Amino acid sequence: MTETGLFQRIDGTRRVRGLLLPFGELSRPNLSGNEPIMFSADSITLPRDPSVVTLNRQHDRFDPIGRAVALEKTPAGVVAEFEIAETDEGDSFLASKMRKLSAEVAELVRAGANAVRSKLTGAAAVDEGAFASAALFAVADGVIGEDHTETVYTDENGREYRRVYDSTTEQTTTDAGVTTTTTTTITETTDPAEPDEGEADMANAQVPSTLLASKAETKDKADPITSATFAAMVATAIRQPENRETMLAALNDVKIDGANAVGTGAIPPEFIGEIWSGIPFVRRIIPLLQHGDLTSLSATGWRWTTKPEVAEWAGNKAAVPSNTPATEAATWSFQRFAGGWDIAREFIDFGETEVINSFLTAAAGSYAKKSDAWVLTKLLAAGTAMNVTDLPADVPKALAGIVDGALALIANDARPSYALVNPADYRPLLFTKKSDVLEYLNMALGLEDGDLSGFKIVPHTGITAGSVTVGAREAAAVHEMSGSPIRVNALDMVKGGIDEALFGYVQFRDYYAEGIQNVSLTPVAP
Repeated sequence: MTETGLFQRIDGTRRVRGLLLPFGELSRPNLSGNEPIMFSADSITLPRDPSVVTLNRQHDRFDPIGRAVALEKTPAGVVAEFEIAETDEGDSFLASKMRKLSAEVAELVRAGANAVRSKLTGAAAVDEGAFASAALFAVADGVIGEDHTETVYTDENGREYRRVYDSTTEQTTTDAGVTTTTTTTITETTDPAEPDEGEADMANAQVPSTLLASKAETKDKADPITSATFAAMVATAIRQPENRETMLAALNDVKIDGANAVGTGAIPPEFIGEIWSGIPFVRRIIPLLQHGDLTSLSATGWRWTTKPEVAEWAGNKAAVPSNTPATEAATWSFQRFAGGWDIAREFIDFGETEVINSFLTAAAGSYAKKSDAWVLTKLLAAGTAMNVTDLPADVPKALAGIVDGALALIANDARPSYALVNPADYRPLLFTKKSDVLEYLNMALGLEDGDLSGFKIVPHTGITAGSVTVGAREAAAVHEMSGSPIRVNALDMVKGGIDEALFGYVQFRDYYAEGIQNVSLTPVAP
């Protein structure tokens, strides 16, 4: 491998050439954490005027050492020729062994590991790079480069390639100018390189001038620089904003989403409207009871506390049996429910009626749920407490409670029509065939028509675990104002809103306590 040494110059020239940005070669991860990237000829745009590309040292914009005089896309990549400035800094660079280049790229758009679009804005001479090919070269008459180089690079599919270069470059200077001739042999294989001592320092790998173009001479015989041996490592880097630190091979990502991503603000999300948030609430208690319309602020009635009774009579002038019947008055008030909201009138003005309709539908569902729970509280409070007599083996305890509660109703001249069960106690019933449950109840209850098809068993979290409630439909009633919940709206002229409100009125009437049995599933002997 030829040691590049110091730059050599033809009298009166300060030009250098190099492979600034390789094509088809995957970079190494850089210090800023960006993923490796690969460029192609179509993914980089070169400025029409190459002089806008300034060469600096270590990506320090305050340390310029030259300016591009030629930029060219070749099969190997972007080749750049720089005129080194007549400054102390330029002299220092030409006297140094700094041979690696790093492109400064802006407006980068990438798709995975592939660059899609970018713009070349600058270049830097650096100590370390990211790509495994390319270099700067120097000039002098005679044999100015003999190179045997083996480099490894990775393509977009993750396959490793090994390139072997054997190159000899000669240069002659005449009155007509400078002539450079390069003879190069390139061998490429997909076999990965074996680790050796040189693998730890890829920066010493060299690329011959024939990678730049298949020419035996320089582009212009008046050019002061010839194609010689390139230095091994050329990095790519983004030119950072003025007040940000530039890092080696730091390519700024343009992401589709996330914090400060272009796509976050530029690509609107799909709007799908209201999403499903559960089935609308369906009352479970009120439908089990008698139902009527509420037409007054209160209701009164009466019930027998002692009913008239007859008895056996002996006749033949014997005293006729008699008893002392008694009654009591009953009075029921009602429960009010309401909810109101001051909604911005823009929902109406801009036709967002779907939002308002969904809003009111949800509010009406809340009224149905709250009123149903209130009625259940009243129903349980109006019932009669009792315990099961025993829990037969192999029978769900809730089923035993339903039977005992139903028998208590029948004993009190009421026909059982429903049972309320906690979900924990209801679960064992699910493992019993429905036909078996109904048959068991029919046989146990012995109803006059032997049919329980209208009997409902309803699981409800409002029932305490370890208990069931068995009731007759006629034992209680619910009266509700027709149209509840009633919607009322008005304009809010002061705040520019629409006042929306719902009002509902429900009344619970407990008629017959013996027709509602709250059964504890803890056995108590009769």
